[in-house]
Amino acid sequence: MELGFLAGRAASLSTLHPDLHRAVIRAPTGLSRIEALSNHVHRENGAVKIDIRREGADRRVICEVLGFQNSPFVGFAEWKVIAGIIDIVRSAAGTVRRPVEITFVSRGRPSEATLEAYGNTRILTGQACVRYSSRWPTWRGPASTAG
Repeated sequence: MELGFLAGRAASLSTLHPDLHRAVIRAPTGLSRIEALSNHVHRENGAVKIDIRREGADRRVICEVLGFQNSPFVGFAEWKVIAGIIDIVRSAAGTVRRPVEITFVSRGRPSEATLEAYGNTRILTGQACVRYSSRWPTWRGPASTAG
């Protein structure tokens, strides 16, 4: 899990496939950027599937990394996807925005660096799917064109 966390920190919007990057950057809000990611993620990675669900005041981004569920590398793959989602949300909501909750299929304990980096974010492992959860205001505002 630690290796995935470190690899995810090196990823950013600018490291996305050019077609995916353009689709995300052109979207006007945080929500529309995640929708663009969901619609075009196959250009980056055919094993990743992303869905958005509304749960009360929250939005949950559900990620599936197909074929990795029983792999020892599942934590690495999960962090790469979550790091991309976090970077996209932050491009719209600001860099200090932290998710309310992140869940992982992998069972490894998050490192101290992970827990420190995400402050009050609830991080759960051994879950049915990978999820990113954030409060509604994060998604509404206009997104930055940087990235």
